[in-house]
Amino acid sequence: FVLDRSGTILDYRGRPDLPFRPPEELVSKRLHELLPPETADRLMTRVTEVFTTGEISQFQYEVPSGTEILYRDARVTLLDKDRVLAVVSDITESHDLQRHLSRTQFVMDHTPDAVFWHAADGHFIYVNKAACNQYGYSCEELLRMSVSDLKANETDMPFSLMWDAVKDAGTLVFESRHRRKNGEEFPVEITATYVEHDGTAFECAFARDVTKQKQSQRRLNMMQFAIDHMFDAAYLIDRDGNLVYVNEAACRSLGYDAKTLLTKSVFDIDPSFPRERWPAMWERLRKQNHPPIESIHRASDGREFPVEVHGNYVRFEGQEYNFAFARDITERKKAEQQQLQTEKLESLALLAGGIAHDFNNLLTAVVGNLNLAQLNGDWPQTVKDYLRQAEQAAHSAQELTAQLLTFSKGGEPVKNITRMDDLIRRSAQFVTHGSNIRLDFDIPDDLANAEVDASQVSRVIQNLVVNAAQAMPDGGTISIRAENCRLQEGQVQDLPAGEYLRIAVEDRGVGIPPDVITHIFDPYFTTKQDGTGLGLATSYSVVRKHGGAIDVQSEPGNGTTFTIHLPASDAVVDAAEQSGPIPVIP
Repeated sequence: FVLDRSGTILDYRGRPDLPFRPPEELVSKRLHELLPPETADRLMTRVTEVFTTGEISQFQYEVPSGTEILYRDARVTLLDKDRVLAVVSDITESHDLQRHLSRTQFVMDHTPDAVFWHAADGHFIYVNKAACNQYGYSCEELLRMSVSDLKANETDMPFSLMWDAVKDAGTLVFESRHRRKNGEEFPVEITATYVEHDGTAFECAFARDVTKQKQSQRRLNMMQFAIDHMFDAAYLIDRDGNLVYVNEAACRSLGYDAKTLLTKSVFDIDPSFPRERWPAMWERLRKQNHPPIESIHRASDGREFPVEVHGNYVRFEGQEYNFAFARDITERKKAEQQQLQTEKLESLALLAGGIAHDFNNLLTAVVGNLNLAQLNGDWPQTVKDYLRQAEQAAHSAQELTAQLLTFSKGGEPVKNITRMDDLIRRSAQFVTHGSNIRLDFDIPDDLANAEVDASQVSRVIQNLVVNAAQAMPDGGTISIRAENCRLQEGQVQDLPAGEYLRIAVEDRGVGIPPDVITHIFDPYFTTKQDGTGLGLATSYSVVRKHGGAIDVQSEPGNGTTFTIHLPASDAVVDAAEQSGPIPVIP
């Protein structure tokens, strides 16, 4: 462009490939006719300066074009006192590129991740501010370093192989460990991208410090591990009652693998919880976490067991769940039953002790007088028979009072170190001699001794064997097993940890119905027409007074097993006490 002092275009020479108007639209036109006022004023100021100073002026300006802004670079030179030459170039493309690069540079410098550009030899050619801050180096120090200088893991893939892997993939995400200037190591997640520019290959790597994420993940993993390995069964249940998560304890307690169990619902594992009650229970749980409840769970083999369930309403990712914990309370129920049984016996002991003592005194007088009557009277044979029968009945009554005294302080055991294998065999053989019962003993030679009242414990063994024989009226085999065992505290009822003898008496009889077995050790409870209801109650009391426990397991039609645990002793038996008399069950 050739301009005069007024800003009128006198001549124009332009390239046809540039975005300028044709000459006929420009020549003889003033700048204010062609450009916006602000742009025209700015150009005229520069033209005036050149006319005034004679010096070259170079500057850039913007030209609106529809919705776009065009960018121009102008160089104004003085031709003579009335004309200047303005050489104008379109720099829109380069300006946009520079602006894009500036924005990219701004983003790179202000991203929280460390950014590294490095060449094929691993040396850095660009690092951002975050890289300097995170690693503790100045930019100048980092630009003298390479990728290998930051790596903390000697076992990481060699740089040359990693370069090739990123080149082949285009972009690769992987984890590593880096080291700061102060020697501190930390985990990083790296996103590396292969780039070629002007024939040169680079890799741009974003390195993110994932220390907090790793710590959070570790806490989550620890929590997951704790839940998976906790004693209680854990269930995450959705609004419809379906199981969406179960822990290992849940699988063990119900006998399913996790995959199978996750196809089940609450109603499959809890037969006592009807489906129609679920909506109401869910609403109560939403409003307030439900207090613990007792229920029944059914295992894969059909076995049912009592549980205590704690429900917790939770929301996760917009969904509602019940996070429930269930504890098998079978042993607790047994302990409660055991405590109830003990309380019953203690109450009866107060009554039985007094009654038995007074009754026994009266019986002594009765027996004494019967004896005198038989010795001093010349009675007819019929009367003698009546007296003898009365004496026998009185002796039986005395034996009954002896059992009652077992419940009282007067029935406390008189303990001695006893050879238990011999006591078990002789007691069982004594009450089955001449019967249609076969005894099958499984007693090891090294069975431990025990400090017991041999007479009382023998009665217990006899009671159990007699009951087993009566359960098989047509005859059969009674299995008697004994073994040494070590118990942990609470493993069997309320017994403390220690060494014990385990004695089991098993029959193959009719079994005990569920409604009867809960009362089996109750005093005066019997299902026999001629029974007193004191045999098993006495056995229970004897075993408890010896610091042991007695339990029963039975299935109708498949027999019954009574199991006794007695504290073992490593003391040696006195030879004189090894073969004492076996007492007779009255």
